[in-house]
Amino acid sequence: MLYSCSQQSLPDLADPADGMLAGPAGPAAVHRQQGEEPVTSSSASSRKAPVAVTAALIVLGLLFAAAGAVYLAKTAAQLPSFFPGHQAGLAHHHTKHALAAFALAVVSWAGAWFSTGSRASRPRP
Repeated sequence: MLYSCSQQSLPDLADPADGMLAGPAGPAAVHRQQGEEPVTSSSASSRKAPVAVTAALIVLGLLFAAAGAVYLAKTAAQLPSFFPGHQAGLAHHHTKHALAAFALAVVSWAGAWFSTGSRASRPRP
């Protein structure tokens, strides 16, 4: 079923007295009350998490990706002794460990991405 939009009268966007920003009508047009400051998402108070959390998640993702690459490239005997799965004398690769490490890297990067978003704004009364 097709729906049609009715044409409503739009305020003149070029008139600065009505509180609208000049420009084409649509998502870019922002209505502000007199005395309100424009909202920007770059301020620290509007972020979901501090920048340090985002940076830590990115670095953690890089470490997990590097560990996954080591698991794929080295045999069990060649792994560093602090890696889980290190066994002297074994010549097989830990593919499941590598996949788990890559999955943790993706989860860390997704967490970093979600932490950069802005907080949901509360409706004003």
